[in-house]
Amino acid sequence: MVNSERSKTKRDTMQCISGIQVATLQGLILKMSHALHVSIMDSLCWVPSLL
Repeated sequence: MVNSERSKTKRDTMQCISGIQVATLQGLILKMSHALHVSIMDSLCWVPSLL
C-alpha cells in the first residue's frame, strides 16, 4: 500500500515536471515565432522602399 502511494507521487511529480517543460517549450516557440513574424513584417516594409 505504502509503496504504491510512493510510486504514484513519483509519477505525479514526473507529470508535473513534463507539463512545466511543455509549457516552457510552447512559450519559447511562441516568442520565436513572434520575433520571426515581426522581422518578416519589417523586411516586407523595407522591400518597397528599396524598389
